[in-house]
Amino acid sequence: MPYTIFMDPQLGRVGLTEKEARAQGRSIRVAKLPMAYVAKAIQFGETRGFMKAIVDADTNQILGCAILGMEGGEVMTVLQVAMMGKLLIPLFATASLPIPRLAESLITSSWRWMPRDWEKRSEATVPFEQGQSQQSQAAAIAGSGLAIIHSSDVERNAKE
Repeated sequence: MPYTIFMDPQLGRVGLTEKEARAQGRSIRVAKLPMAYVAKAIQFGETRGFMKAIVDADTNQILGCAILGMEGGEVMTVLQVAMMGKLLIPLFATASLPIPRLAESLITSSWRWMPRDWEKRSEATVPFEQGQSQQSQAAAIAGSGLAIIHSSDVERNAKE
């Protein structure tokens, strides 16, 4: 049963938790993306929280997610609909969404859930280094073609 807790930041959750999936004996992949790497969250200065998804490693089926962050319930709904439609992660990862949006980061991070033998794309990963500034992270995302945001936009919005 999906739910949203309207706190600050919001929590949206649907499907299995990591603990529940492991208790069922499933082989899973877990993706966790800090909100500090989400272009729209950086733009609004709302970088608390994370996006976490559980994917069945054998079937590529999305099993569940927890989104703790800006509009967590809204973002969770995107994965809820994908789960309802039994959309497999390789197909989900090819979706083209308007950017920068919060839900667009689900597509960006979905490449991290992909099996190693899946066809490689140049946009597959955006490496971040420990201690890298949020502006540098936004620029790295933008340089990858995964989002359209410029570090000067982040800096300008941070000052406003």
